[in-house]
Amino acid sequence: MKILITTQAAVGHFHTLAGIGALLMRLGHQVRFSFSPGFCPFIRAAGFEVVPSGMDWSSEDLSRTWPDFREVPRPARNAWINEHVWGDRLPRAMIPDLLRIVQRWPPDVIVSGRAEIAGSTVGELLNIPYVTASAGRVIALSEFLAQIRAGREKLRADLALLPDPQGEALYRYLYLNFIPDLFLPSDQDARTVRFHMRPITFDDVGEDHAPPWLLSLPPRSLIYVTFGSNQGPLLGSVFSTVISGVRELGLSVVVTVGPAGNPDNLCRLSANVHVVRYIPQRFVLERAALVVCHGGINTVLGALSHGVPLLLIPTEQSDQLWNALRCESLGVGTKLDADGLSIESVSLAAETILGKERYQRATSSFRESLDNLLPLERGVELILRVARDGEPQFAR
Repeated sequence: MKILITTQAAVGHFHTLAGIGALLMRLGHQVRFSFSPGFCPFIRAAGFEVVPSGMDWSSEDLSRTWPDFREVPRPARNAWINEHVWGDRLPRAMIPDLLRIVQRWPPDVIVSGRAEIAGSTVGELLNIPYVTASAGRVIALSEFLAQIRAGREKLRADLALLPDPQGEALYRYLYLNFIPDLFLPSDQDARTVRFHMRPITFDDVGEDHAPPWLLSLPPRSLIYVTFGSNQGPLLGSVFSTVISGVRELGLSVVVTVGPAGNPDNLCRLSANVHVVRYIPQRFVLERAALVVCHGGINTVLGALSHGVPLLLIPTEQSDQLWNALRCESLGVGTKLDADGLSIESVSLAAETILGKERYQRATSSFRESLDNLLPLERGVELILRVARDGEPQFAR
């Protein structure tokens, strides 16, 4: 089979699709990604074939690409991004390129991340079956559809497609949901083609790229500090406060600042603190007793999939606060505010999580609940069935 995968140029949106693509390749299928031009080197470095499409844009600072974003009040930013960025501007720029790509290399199926609607739109235009996989920010599907409706309906009209206000065409064949319902708002849209998948992480390098000092550490021997792939250069003071708060708790401390971050800008303070740009998360999580993070859903689910509790410090809009509050309600973590963060508050919260058995019980219970969800292999089987039969797949 030939599979074209499209999603947005942000690491959090990419990794779920990368896990799908990697398994498809191992099964012998032809996989080709299509992304914004500036993100293509990152995809190639992960081992995938990629062709550029659409416009370059910066997920670190949307106002660099769209200056009118600066005028949007913070509480309205998520809705604005959905309506103007996901629902109109990015797909409008991407669709002409995807049409040319598909005409030269006709795929059997197009697989897209939830926020990337150009792939499914091209599939609809050319009668190619298409699949959506949830990736990126946590949001109820009904809320997402409502917020992209105006931009998407205008786009559809310009393409001479019939109105689709409820998104029936957008998810016609298959929707793979990789975010557990416990993290989704209660008004989640119910689709008959929606399958509940076990969260996945994509390991894009082999064990020989993990540092020997890390591989020598036993399980539950370290505290992992990360604030995502984009925020490293912006959160120096937060990193320093967290490192100072956890470095004397008797465990090793591993800090990743992201590709754009500079480890030399952070004082390590003691020999048990290791500051690096990037380490594949599974090598860290296999040895972690605690994760300190911003609340990004991929990091949260990665930690919980390994049975590791969390100390969450949301640093921006998006879904981080929601995810942190859900972790608190589930008993798998504690939230601290980034504003007014202190060494003492970090140290107390971390020590409490490490010392209370209830956090470990809750994370172990959550990890066991994931076993009831469908594995990636089943999701790929469904994708290939759509490609082969061109028919919707209905959840029983």
